Amino acid sequence: MPTLEHNERARGAFMSDISHALRTPLAVLRAELDALQDSIRPMTPNSLGSLHQQVGQLGQLIEDLYDVSLTDVGAHRSIWR
Repeated sequence: MPTLEHNERARGAFMSDISHALRTPLAVLRAELDALQDSIRPMTPNSLGSLHQQVGQLGQLIEDLYDVSLTDVGAHRSIWR
């Protein structure tokens, strides 16, 4: 049976991983928007597609994090993906 200390370390590692997973697409999104705003990169269907993809990844990560939080309180919702 895992100890409280082990569980706390696992939770800390998980939160670190989640933080990294959220920061990466956010940093790409921020850089893309800065480049568009500063006219370094032209607004094209490709650049908009890239932004849309990053927003989608962030949204999925947030949904996954929400699902994990529900399992912590025993209220997990069914997911059909």
